[in-house]
Amino acid sequence: MDFTYSEEQQMMADSLRRFVDTEYAFDRRRRRSREGGAFDRAVWSTLGELGVLGLTIDADHGGFGEGPASRLVVQRELGRGLVLEPVISSAVVAAAVIGRYASDAQKQQWLPALAGSEKIVSVAYLDVIHATARRQ
Repeated sequence: MDFTYSEEQQMMADSLRRFVDTEYAFDRRRRRSREGGAFDRAVWSTLGELGVLGLTIDADHGGFGEGPASRLVVQRELGRGLVLEPVISSAVVAAAVIGRYASDAQKQQWLPALAGSEKIVSVAYLDVIHATARRQ
C-alpha cells in the first residue's frame, strides 16, 4: 500500500505545519489551556480559510469532498501542534452526520457555514443532556 501524499495533500500538510509553527506556538497553546482550554475564534477562522473545516464536506455545500486519506493529513498536523480547536467533533463528526442524515434545507443551512468557520457544530450522542419541550 502506498502512503505517499498526493500533491494537494502535501500542500495542505505544509500549510498546516507552517501555521502551527508560526501562529500556534507552544506559549499560545499553554496560555489557552490555562484559560480553561477555550479555543480561539481567530484560529477557527484561519482553519476555515485553510480549507480544514470544509475538507470532507461535499463541494455542493461549500467544501472539498475529500476522503479519509486527506483527513489523516490534517489530523496528523493538527495533532502535532496540539491544536485545541474542535475540528474532529465539528468538521468531521458533525459534518458527516449532517451530510448523511439532514434534509437538503438543513444541509444548505449548516454545511457551508461550518466549512466557512461561521458555525461550530457538535453532536450530542450520549445520554448526558436532558431536555424537555413544553408548549407555551
